Amino acid sequence: MLRRFSSLLPSTLTTSSRYGVSAGAEFLQMVEQYFDKAGVHTGIRPDLLNYYKKADNVVKFNLVLTRGTLLFT
Repeated sequence: MLRRFSSLLPSTLTTSSRYGVSAGAEFLQMVEQYFDKAGVHTGIRPDLLNYYKKADNVVKFNLVLTRGTLLFT
């Protein structure tokens, strides 16, 4: 069933080559920068903040965005 619907979508919506490892690395770097900026205002010791900042696990997943209503005939 999903294959039938995905075949009706434009290929630009179903390919993931546009976003690679570098995009994920840039996002994580941006999150760490904002974490450091916000950490100054918390009153928490810097060594504890660094401990909290390090991820034990990383999960990669794709979210499907559906815009509007799809009509199938």
